[in-house]
Amino acid sequence: MCALLFVPQPAIAAILCVTPGGTSGCSSTIGAAVAAAAANDIIVVAAGTYKEDVVIGKPLSLIGENKLTTVIDAALPHTLPTVSTSMVSIITGWLASR
Repeated sequence: MCALLFVPQPAIAAILCVTPGGTSGCSSTIGAAVAAAAANDIIVVAAGTYKEDVVIGKPLSLIGENKLTTVIDAALPHTLPTVSTSMVSIITGWLASR
C-alpha cells in the first residue's frame, strides 16, 4: 500500500512589467498592470512619465526603474500611488510630478 502526501507549495509571485507604449509584452499603464496582477506579484516599471492616478488595492510590489526617470504624473499635486489595503506594498524608485 502506498500513500501520497501532498505538501502545499508557496505561490510564486509573477513579475509584470510596464513600459511606455506597452512594448515587449508589457502593459502601457501602471493601472493596467495593477489590475492584471494577483496578490503578492511584482510590477517593474520602466523609465518614463506615466500620466495616471494609481490605486493599489492588493498586496504587491511596485518598483520603478529609476527614481529620477520613472515619473507618475498624477492629476493631484505630489501624488504617489494610493494604497488601499491593509497589506504593505513596496513602492520604490519614483518621482512624483506636479
